[in-house]
Amino acid sequence: MFITVMFGAGCWELVNTWCSLVILTAHLRQRGQVPPDATIALLAEDGHLVSLDEGASQAPSMGSPLLQERGTYVLVQIISKWGPRFPLGWLSWTQIQGVGHDLCHV
Repeated sequence: MFITVMFGAGCWELVNTWCSLVILTAHLRQRGQVPPDATIALLAEDGHLVSLDEGASQAPSMGSPLLQERGTYVLVQIISKWGPRFPLGWLSWTQIQGVGHDLCHV
């Protein structure tokens, strides 16, 4: 099973999710240049946020049950549960796609 993960405007790759959640998360951290201690998640086109926190007791050991096959996701780093003005969920897919090329690391 493959998904498309966007790392910034114009930066994306196909990712095989039929692997351990630890390996999937490590790969996404490396590609997105996210610090190892940061919490990451994948934001789906419909606004659904998929947490990739391996520490969650109910999290599956594989990445594939969490994600929709052939789905498109944006890698996000969770900084806090609530932003300065709005909850995280208020970001729209259009706003995420408008992220500048300066955030694109290949």
